[in-house]
Amino acid sequence: MSAPGRKNLYGLLAEFATADALVIAAQAARQAGYQRAEAYAPFHVEGLAEGLGFHHDRVALATFIGGVAGGLGGYLLQ
Repeated sequence: MSAPGRKNLYGLLAEFATADALVIAAQAARQAGYQRAEAYAPFHVEGLAEGLGFHHDRVALATFIGGVAGGLGGYLLQ
């Protein structure tokens, strides 16, 4: 809870000179307790997903199953 007249921090934007600095900052933010963080880079950065605490979800599997079911359904309708 913030003091009267002060706003809570909603977001923060930062730029890093190297990929290593980005990974270190992501790990530090995760260790500080921040759970909802995103990071973007124009190339693959090894260790960034782990530094952010990314875990695999089932969206890719559900999309694949939906695509196969839609393709099969369209084929069978013909």
